[in-house]
Amino acid sequence: MPAITKLIIGGVSGSGKTTTGKLLAHKLNWKFFDADDFHPPFNRMKMSQDIPLTDEDRQPWLQTLKSSIIQQEDNFVLACSALKRSYRNTLLSDDGNDMAIVMLIPSKQILRQRLEIRNDHAFMPLSLLDSQLETLDISAHANDSRASQGGRGEKDDDDDDDAESGVVWCIEVTEYDEPQHVVDSIHKLLFNVNL
Repeated sequence: MPAITKLIIGGVSGSGKTTTGKLLAHKLNWKFFDADDFHPPFNRMKMSQDIPLTDEDRQPWLQTLKSSIIQQEDNFVLACSALKRSYRNTLLSDDGNDMAIVMLIPSKQILRQRLEIRNDHAFMPLSLLDSQLETLDISAHANDSRASQGGRGEKDDDDDDDAESGVVWCIEVTEYDEPQHVVDSIHKLLFNVNL
């Protein structure tokens, strides 16, 4: 199996995906991209007005990420919410085995604390946190076959359509986890897979 050379750090707003992604990209000497930079103006306007995005709003954005980064680049870390299995499957589909997604899962309390003190995000207010948490879809399939074993997860022919279509790990983030600790955990997962 090929080594993983494309990595998405996912999670709701405040989960630490951008901070973690930048630190990890630096550690790996890979490129870093932030999916927020690829949102069209309409999406940014909706979010800045406390209006949650719909699946229809997100699909063109996901396709842009796929065509502009995932199908064009190697050795990159992309910070992207990737909240639903269907979103992750869009990003993972037809991309071979060289890509993985790591979902960061802090508690709601940690997320609220982070968002209340954050002032560096122009269009993602605290008021949309509940909507993002409602949208977040982490399957037991992803947890059991990737996070706990730390191995590659592959979709079997018998899996249902809602199953993850590629490698997905979930990492629970506690109040005691410094960003570098999360980076080291992800680096260890990659190292074990890329042996």
